[in-house]
Amino acid sequence: SITNTANTQWSSLNKSATRTYLWSDAASTSDSSDLSTNFSRLRAMALAYATTGSTLQGNASLRADILAGLDWMQANRYNETRAIYDNWWDWEIGSPKLLVDAAVFMYADLSPTQLASYMRAVEKFTPSATTPAAGGSSGTFTGANRMDKIYVVAIRGLLAKDAAKLRAARDAFSNLFLYVTSGDG
Repeated sequence: SITNTANTQWSSLNKSATRTYLWSDAASTSDSSDLSTNFSRLRAMALAYATTGSTLQGNASLRADILAGLDWMQANRYNETRAIYDNWWDWEIGSPKLLVDAAVFMYADLSPTQLASYMRAVEKFTPSATTPAAGGSSGTFTGANRMDKIYVVAIRGLLAKDAAKLRAARDAFSNLFLYVTSGDG
């Protein structure tokens, strides 16, 4: 299943040197869900690349296309210079969660420069597990959104070897499991 999914995504990936999108059905620059769709597909390919037993494990051509896709997203769609548009969730939770997963799967193949630039984007859009990014959602995060942000902050902390981010992720759990009689908890 992992291999089949990755092959499907890989076969439809736009590999042109002059590409303006990775997948034709996720090419919008105004629909933020296309960001998450692109990262989801790259993550699926990275999972197959890293999975023991997959016929795509360690495939050099797949590796090159995943890295080129991640670099393209960083250069053109999701980086620290971009402003949030459409739905905050894709910027603060969906895309960074998928990006940190892909970075874990591809960790040994990423240059320090690639990893740092990907993590700068994650830091901009998910700087904290408890507060929104500038220009993003408003208010505080509870329930699944808080857990997803904790996950992003923790994995970014591991990837970047940032102990402060790991402590922040740990500390953000404090309000996640409160007993309540009404509201979130």
